[in-house]
Amino acid sequence: MYESISTEKYKSTQLLEFWHCADMTAVERIYILEKIDRGLKLPWWRRLYDYPGVLGQVLGLRNLQIPFLNYCSERGEQIARILIEDIGYRNSPESLRKKFQESPRMAVLGYSIPTK
Repeated sequence: MYESISTEKYKSTQLLEFWHCADMTAVERIYILEKIDRGLKLPWWRRLYDYPGVLGQVLGLRNLQIPFLNYCSERGEQIARILIEDIGYRNSPESLRKKFQESPRMAVLGYSIPTK
């Protein structure tokens, strides 16, 4: 489910990669924060992950998904599209990361290495 949680929940067991956009404008920042806030205010059933969509990603069937639901990389893609125009649609997490790497606007800010 799409929700606001602390990174503490993940940083002890997952490698986290943090990205930075050095030339982000104030307007882009506000738009990103508003998009996240609107997403968090959706009814619970609209914040569920699209598990068939995740399966579709694994199987290479990008059109396999439930309308109006998103999986995690789709939500990230929608936000990233504010900063990277030609990001495309229905990216896998790997292809989304590659788009970030290819963008001159984006740079890795740092990592959180798992402690367990």
